Parts: sequence; structure tokens; C-alpha cells
Amino acid sequence: MRRRTKILIGLAVIIVIPFLIVAANNLASLFYTRSCKSLDQGASSANYELKRVPLPGFIQSKNGNTNVVDSSSISIGTASQLPVSYVTYEGNVYLDTVQDVFKVETKSGGPQNEKYRGQSHYITFNKKGKILSDTQTKKDSADLAKNGLLLKDQILPFQPWLNQSKPIYIAHFSKDEFNSHCFNPLRGWGSPTGGSVCYFWSGRGFYNLVYNKEVLKFQAAVSSGAVLFSQDDDFSGAYLIKYSEVPERFRSRVEGAFLISEDKLYMVSRK
Repeated sequence: MRRRTKILIGLAVIIVIPFLIVAANNLASLFYTRSCKSLDQGASSANYELKRVPLPGFIQSKNGNTNVVDSSSISIGTASQLPVSYVTYEGNVYLDTVQDVFKVETKSGGPQNEKYRGQSHYITFNKKGKILSDTQTKKDSADLAKNGLLLKDQILPFQPWLNQSKPIYIAHFSKDEFNSHCFNPLRGWGSPTGGSVCYFWSGRGFYNLVYNKEVLKFQAAVSSGAVLFSQDDDFSGAYLIKYSEVPERFRSRVEGAFLISEDKLYMVSRK
């Protein structure tokens, strides 16, 4: 076989392989689409269901303290003179450990709601996601954290989205639309910050949420910065997801897990 023929065959293989990978991805996506509804449609397993809790406004993040001393706040030689500072964490949902209900704060805003901009809603709901009270005020409320345990957001800054040992992971990414502009060498030319991260594919992430050894499946929009094979840190949009659970020590009285996506709150509860 002549050298030119070998080169042409090699080039053909290089060109065809990406198309085969995308075709295989599309076939797998058909399978996942049948078993996964969109997040707004909810999900269910044998004993649990995932559904949206209808809240007014945008859910607010809060800070909680751990019992771990923050060593970075202590200067050498002056430790005994400084107040103890503890490592903090973020969350959105409080568990009232006395009444066994949940509490959140949301804020109104947006041009369509200008009259109520900055107004806070302090909302209480039960273990089935039913709203029990909605107090509106422009002042901070200490009642939100009264008897409250802030549930820790478990999503890490560099979350391993493909790691199946995590409570929530991407089981499959559907490559629905390709962005060829990412190949443009002049992309970002003239921008003071240079070219931003470009995502080659937009599509759907098919997620598995594992709670009490049961799997709830749903799909949500996400993009990938990888041309062919996505890694954990290639996904955009996935990092907008937050996830927290009621600690094991309270689950004999009240169960629940919470997912936040695009400022919407979703709750895992018993059927």
C-alpha cells in the first residue's frame, strides 16, 4: 500500500472517530431520556420523591459555624489574646430541631417586582414541603436560626461530577449542540481579560441523586468544555447546583434532602 493511501486512510479514521463517538453518545441519550424527566417534573424512587417547593423570590445563602478552630485567624504569640474563630460553611435551609420543620429566607427583586425589591420572606415548611408560614419584612429575622441547624451544602468548589460514590453525580452527558466558535483562534481578541472559557457542547446532564440507598434520576441543562470526553471540571451550570441533607441523627424524626438549581428549591421527602 502506497504511503499516500495510508495517510488518507489515517486522516479518514481521525475524521470519522469523533462522529462515531457523538453517535454513540446520542444513542445513550435516548436511553437516559426514557428514564429521566426534567428537574421541574420531579423524580421518584421506591420510597422517596423529588419535587419543587414553590418559594417566592430568590433563596438566600447563609453561613454556619463548625466546631473546628480556624487556625488562619490566629497569630503566633497572640493566640491567648484573641477570640476563637471557627471554620464556617454555607447552606440555605435550616432544620428547626425542636419543631421538626424547615426554614429558609428568600428575597424579592427583578424589574417585574420593583415595588418589593429587597423585601425578605421568612418561610417555614414541613417535611412534605408544604408551606406553613410566610412572613415578609425588610428587617433581618433572628427567628430563622432559632433552634435551627443550617444544613451544609455538600457541593465542593471542584466537585467530582462523574464520581458515582458521591450523593449526586452526572451519569451521562448528552451532547445536543456543538459550538464551533470555540475553535476560532481570534475568539476574545481585543477583550481586556482575553478569551473566556468556551464550552464546546451544550446539552443535558442526566443526574443520579442517591438518598438512603435509593436513586432519584433527573435531567437538567448543562454545558461541557471538552470536545469529546468530559472530565469532572468541564461542566458549566452544574456548579450552580447546591445539595444538602438532614443529618443522620435527626432522621428518625424528620427526613429530607434539598437541591437548589437556578434559584429553585427542590426537596427529597418520603412518599
